[in-house]
Amino acid sequence: MAGMVRGRLGLVVLTALLAAGCQSEGGARDGGPQGGPPDPTTPVGAVGSLVGSVDESTLPREVLERTVDGAVLITTEADRDALAEALGLPPVEGVDLSRNLLVAGSYPRCAETSQVLLDTGREPPGLRFVVRRASPETVCAWSPLTIDVWAVPRTALDGTDGEPELVTRAPTG
Repeated sequence: MAGMVRGRLGLVVLTALLAAGCQSEGGARDGGPQGGPPDPTTPVGAVGSLVGSVDESTLPREVLERTVDGAVLITTEADRDALAEALGLPPVEGVDLSRNLLVAGSYPRCAETSQVLLDTGREPPGLRFVVRRASPETVCAWSPLTIDVWAVPRTALDGTDGEPELVTRAPTG
């Protein structure tokens, strides 16, 4: 009985620690302001969904660097298919480009995560590939180069004129 209580107590403590860690994102590394009043030139929100991800544990770094250096906006079937083939990500080939745009970005990943933000403070609207920092206490022995591919629905751009541009990429250094 005492072992079960200690086990449950440990689970409660672990859950509390994980919840506390998940609440601290550390902010985006795109140079934007943290907190304060909204600025009309800053992104207004996250858009899209992660379609695929690949890193150095799967492909050599040279292949990843040659395929996506920084971040790219993909709007043609030829570019989409070439990316899917180079990265070995079949789900990317299934993305309907008449309904979605693709954003692919590379960064060294330890505990960071990426996302795509819509910036409506410019015309045409811009998409920003940003990397959310890990906790400052996180120490990694290895941060493999990672490429994340995001599908952004064109409906997220409703009410805007023109094709969006990829306006920035998060610094990773």
